[in-house]
Amino acid sequence: MRDRRVVVGLLALAGAAPGACLTRSTPKASHAAAAVTYDVRTLELANGLSVVLERAPDFGAAAAVLVVGAGSADEPPGKAGLAHLTEHLQGSATHAGVSFLARVRELDGSTNASTSWDDTTYRSVGDVRFLESTLAFLYGVLEEPLAGVDESTFAREWRAVSNERRLRTEEGTPGQSEGWLMAATFQANHPYAHPVVGTAASLGQVALADVRAFVADRYRFDRSTLVVSAPLSLDAQQALVERIAGQPARARGDRAPGTRPPAATSAPASFRRYQAEVSTPTLWVGWAVTGAYGEESDVAPLLAAIARTSASIDLGERDRDVGTVETGVIPGAAASLLYARITLKEAVHPEASARAVEDEMLGGLGKLTEREAPLEVMARLVGTEYAYDDEDLLGRTLHLAASYEHLGSPTFLRRRGERMAALSASDVLGYARAFLSPERAHVILVEPGRPEAGPEAVPPPAAPTPAAEAAPIAAHPSVWAPVLTAPGPRPEGPRPLEDVETRRLSNGLEVILLPRAGAPFHTVLLGFKGGRAQGTPPGVTWATNWARQSAEWSPRLWGVDYRTHVTETATLEVLKGPRAEIRQTLKYLRRVMGFSIFWPPRRFNQRVEVFEREDQEPSEVLHRSLARAIYGSGPLGAWPTARQLQKITPAEVMAWNDRVRRPTRAPRRRSTTRRRSPRSRPAPPAARSSRIGPGRSSRPSGSTASFRRRARTATPPMRSSRTASRRPCSPTCARRSAPRTRSRAASTSCRAARRCSGCRRTSTPSSSPRCSGACAG
Repeated sequence: MRDRRVVVGLLALAGAAPGACLTRSTPKASHAAAAVTYDVRTLELANGLSVVLERAPDFGAAAAVLVVGAGSADEPPGKAGLAHLTEHLQGSATHAGVSFLARVRELDGSTNASTSWDDTTYRSVGDVRFLESTLAFLYGVLEEPLAGVDESTFAREWRAVSNERRLRTEEGTPGQSEGWLMAATFQANHPYAHPVVGTAASLGQVALADVRAFVADRYRFDRSTLVVSAPLSLDAQQALVERIAGQPARARGDRAPGTRPPAATSAPASFRRYQAEVSTPTLWVGWAVTGAYGEESDVAPLLAAIARTSASIDLGERDRDVGTVETGVIPGAAASLLYARITLKEAVHPEASARAVEDEMLGGLGKLTEREAPLEVMARLVGTEYAYDDEDLLGRTLHLAASYEHLGSPTFLRRRGERMAALSASDVLGYARAFLSPERAHVILVEPGRPEAGPEAVPPPAAPTPAAEAAPIAAHPSVWAPVLTAPGPRPEGPRPLEDVETRRLSNGLEVILLPRAGAPFHTVLLGFKGGRAQGTPPGVTWATNWARQSAEWSPRLWGVDYRTHVTETATLEVLKGPRAEIRQTLKYLRRVMGFSIFWPPRRFNQRVEVFEREDQEPSEVLHRSLARAIYGSGPLGAWPTARQLQKITPAEVMAWNDRVRRPTRAPRRRSTTRRRSPRSRPAPPAARSSRIGPGRSSRPSGSTASFRRRARTATPPMRSSRTASRRPCSPTCARRSAPRTRSRAASTSCRAARRCSGCRRTSTPSSSPRCSGACAG
């Protein structure tokens, strides 16, 4: 059998936390997850462009974001999709002497753009050595927005946008249902009442002249914000921006918020039916709530997370027609749309199912309290996740840009996790009663069927162009064009890691220490060599994640973020903590590395009918066909279906878990800060039976095969209340082992780190169902 290795990495961005014991009573946080804090400077150029600079730790990367106040809410009546089409045309235009596609090829990273209700965002992240050319490119988006764009370019991008609209908002896609839900939730004349990509009829009314007028009105320096996060001093970043812009910048504090659309007024409660090419009936329930940039904006995403946990537990018990439940928030400056997506098995009583969802949004909050998970606990769980999301370079830069563009304060979204953790039960319940009442709910029922054929999008006739203007418009010469056209010798390869130390523990686990000075977090990574590419039978990795059960609280309650996922080649457990508290984070690693395996769990059996229907959707069939064509008959080519998962036995799940999770066959890595004391040396993770704590629940998404999304991540942070009966820890032991928490399906595994009550021997480090080789009882 091929050797499976375990890798533990401590990417010490800086430290962990004093801890509290995990008990069955409501835990008290020893500390809250703190927001990322770096030096920030706000500036304004003479042309009115707002600039935010951040000095980040030196990881060799830099990010730049340009937010333009030109979203779908700014489009003229009847021209829905104009802002998104303009974004696409920017990709064909030449900025600072280079096109978007050429920029993507040049950059060692990623460059992309997106359009929302309120603005259009251009972002780029990559090697810090290319920061100057990146800023020149983004500045050119405002300086010369449509340079090089002619009627033929417009026709090509118009067809691309139309195809993207069909891909996202037709033929039963979630985007199609979201568009119907937007139209039902907001008043007909509100700019949020249509999808960002527009409709076939509205795109047919957009011409190149409309794009030019839109750009002249909205793509202005005084309506835009440029944000840079780089490991350069703030003075060096400011000098770089001034050199590219050719004008000085002056210091500026917080500014007045940008112009917002009119406050959204929710339409009267409604229930509408549609037919689409969906695999199973689907309910969408939506509420118009407060905007994403205000005093109460932290409650909506928290409620979505709470409702996802509550509804997934209770709604299926209350209504047997309910399959899966997902929740999310579509953010907007004037209002946000909080939604729940519920797949139904037969839709025998959709009105009653919708009422159950509406009741669950309010009643479920109280039920969580009954399960010893009061709202303050859930707020800490969700708040910790948001706080650590800002460690990501690009995500943090996007938050800086959105906060300054809409509120005039760059750190508003950065501190959302802290504010969530501080919310009280009265804050959350008051908000829910005000905005999530049944009288404000809008319901969309999407049933399988062939919808009536809508109008085909027909491109508008091209405007007559004089012969002198028929040739493509050349890019305007600029002083910074040589930065991109002649960048000089290209650096080869990534920068080497410095001060890396490697140690091996007595149990064979290798530890790699990687110092990352200046960062406010540390990361503990436990990596097992073995992922989807090695999983046999196909789907066993998904089944293993579905089967994980734990009675422990999530470390997020103590400000330590915990996530787990499986890649093509590895199984990863990731914990992140605040500075200089690595020892405590390793203690939490010991706890979450103990988990029970029960396969198949009840929540899978209850939803398998819906999963089987989703497997027949064209997108899923295409995905499986492509995987088979690319990877052949191997595990990566055999993308599992729900029916195949049903055939996996508990023994196969246990065998896979035992095969991969072997610290004795692993190098262990860890990285810390440069200054270490003997007390900060980590204790080895517990060698226990397979039992892992709850981690990050699935993000709301509208794609198919939701059982795979849930299987990639651990279960929500709720505890099981069932206790298994006592049973022998090995076939030869006459005594009974200690009771253990379990789901309906039975398992013969021993409780992690428990002694057999018959032979008094400790269970083996693997997940073998035997606690000892020869138990005499």
